Amino acid sequence: MKTLKRLSLVCFVIMFCIPAGWGQGFVTPLSSLSGDAQLTTVNMETINGKITAALIGMKGLVSLTIKDHNGNKHRMKAAQIQNLRTKIDGLAKLEMLNEKTKNLERLFEADFSEITDRKYAYYEQVKVPGKDRYVLTQLLNPGFNKKIRVYDKPGAKTGETSVNGIAVSGGSAKAYYVKKGGKTYEISRLKYRKGQFKELFGDCPGMIRFYRVPEFAMFAEHVLYYQMNCR
Repeated sequence: MKTLKRLSLVCFVIMFCIPAGWGQGFVTPLSSLSGDAQLTTVNMETINGKITAALIGMKGLVSLTIKDHNGNKHRMKAAQIQNLRTKIDGLAKLEMLNEKTKNLERLFEADFSEITDRKYAYYEQVKVPGKDRYVLTQLLNPGFNKKIRVYDKPGAKTGETSVNGIAVSGGSAKAYYVKKGGKTYEISRLKYRKGQFKELFGDCPGMIRFYRVPEFAMFAEHVLYYQMNCR
């Protein structure tokens, strides 16, 4: 009886702690880059400095120039960069989950620090699914990316809504790049309910039962649920 009451309480907390629009909870892809940064090249060389110029096109980050602490400028194409961490300057703190985040943090023991105290943006080389090429693109789920990593698909409109007046992505998103277990997927609005939901989360039967009608707009919630409740 006590177990049943405890389970009911947990369900109650989940219902009232997950805010409306949590499915729109991914980080917004940046439209420009500047300021302090650290990058690692494909040759595993690490460079610390400041981004002085960056070119972002329809296919994502094309190139950038970083000035290191010795004053040397490094002009690099995206294909030369393995990963990039850049400090966000001049932007308001991203508060995607409002004060209810604390309740979720206690309940799930999730690390939301990279979301609610957002100081950095992260870029990584991602293989384009079905093609023999890579793209340097932004990680959209820092803080809950241990099992599934979600990336911006350049040109897929992944940053056009807001929560509490602060921009977050997902509302008009058409597709994302997703990496799980060494495999990269392209998850799209059109195909999600028709089979991609089960393809991505099918190894967690409890999740398939819980989300009987998976909505693409709740994709961020699905990723979080999978990390917290599935092996």
